[in-house]
Amino acid sequence: MVGLQGKRDGLEQLRGEAEARKRNFDQARIQYKQRAVIRDERRQALNELRSQIDKYRIEFEEARAENRAKERPKTAKVFKLLIYEDGKSEPKVTLNIPLVGLKAANDLLPSKFKEKVLDYGLDLEQILKQETGEGGWEPITLLDVKDRQEHIIISLE
Repeated sequence: MVGLQGKRDGLEQLRGEAEARKRNFDQARIQYKQRAVIRDERRQALNELRSQIDKYRIEFEEARAENRAKERPKTAKVFKLLIYEDGKSEPKVTLNIPLVGLKAANDLLPSKFKEKVLDYGLDLEQILKQETGEGGWEPITLLDVKDRQEHIIISLE
């Protein structure tokens, strides 16, 4: 009987250890399920963020494309003739002609100015023909000459 009593005590001890392992295993299974739920929620949030980022990226690219379409190259708006006397900071003659009216102004300009421009090899008719396909001219200084008496600047601004 004592032998059976010892076996019974040994079996009870094994049973207690098995129940403790089962409780630990069940606890681990519960924690795993909880962590799996948290992982799934985080993955879903991450996927939503990725889709939002993709959406914003598409909107940004569309807005950038619209802005590029709206941008136009800078074009000059004024034909400008400045004549300075030697040593003066203020021009003796200032002539500003809007480029849209340059053709008409060319016919109305005093011959003195036309001759001055032609003296330096610039023909207003040629300038009018250099119009770009966009309907404007690029800003440029066509002439910047300084001699003893005068400093002459002709530009498209």
